[in-house]
Amino acid sequence: MRACGEPAVLLAKKLENIRLSREQEDYEQALRETPVDQAIEFTLSDWDYLGGEISFEAEEATDLKRGKRLNGVHSRIEELLAAYYTHEEPV
Repeated sequence: MRACGEPAVLLAKKLENIRLSREQEDYEQALRETPVDQAIEFTLSDWDYLGGEISFEAEEATDLKRGKRLNGVHSRIEELLAAYYTHEEPV
């Protein structure tokens, strides 16, 4: 079914953007509402998504220090994901 005569591909892309926007809001809410001394529980898929978002922000950062810090966070997420998938202990 097409909305207002839009091609199905464009409609699918719009729906995907809405879904991603909602996911991002969920992550932001979890980060904001969780006390500093408590762990935030994410699935591996959540961590993978979050790592991608952090990597994108690092690439777009105009402040070199901020970009370097974000790259460090992204690297750590990638290390943890790799350790899980290869059954090795994280560094």
